[in-house]
Amino acid sequence: MREAVVNAICHRDYGDTADIQIKVFDDHLRIWSPGLLPYGVTFEDLYRRTHASKPRNKLIAQVFYDLEIIERYGSGIQRMLDACAAANLPEPTLNESTGGFLITFRKATKSATKKKSSQPDEEDGTKSALSRHQVDVLAKCFNESKLIELLKIAGRSDRTKFRNQVINPLLEAGLIEMTIPDKPNSRLQKYRITAKGKTLLQRGKE
Repeated sequence: MREAVVNAICHRDYGDTADIQIKVFDDHLRIWSPGLLPYGVTFEDLYRRTHASKPRNKLIAQVFYDLEIIERYGSGIQRMLDACAAANLPEPTLNESTGGFLITFRKATKSATKKKSSQPDEEDGTKSALSRHQVDVLAKCFNESKLIELLKIAGRSDRTKFRNQVINPLLEAGLIEMTIPDKPNSRLQKYRITAKGKTLLQRGKE
């Protein structure tokens, strides 16, 4: 959803007086922004893993890039697709509607096949095994560490997949925490191990 909002701010038509709209329903969420697709760009292009980036508002996009809110030009749609897939959610739909660009996110259906979660969970007092990368990150987080440092420790290069598969599950399980929780996208953001995370690592050594 963050990527969709960033996309709306960077690509909306500021010559149109309409506001960006975010509407929440019981089973889906819609983010609409004024302005159609740039000339020469199709929806088929957007679904490709690599496609040309044509920001309508280059200065705004540059600010977002400098703040590391945009990781790579032309990667936002793919990051949304990857994040939904990692969360076992339906693929978001992209449309043009009433003179604007519409992204719709939907809840998973009851009949959807559930994927095995990479999030560590606890059952009968026994913690399921963490991945090798998660263990490495936990150990590194005894010292407050930036995302780029954790990427290097894990030998990973894709920030989005690393967050979805390693960092976010550890955060959700309460094994690590942000040093600046009220500003998750801060360039100064670091991660540190929690007391729960330390206990888990200690049990693993016993």
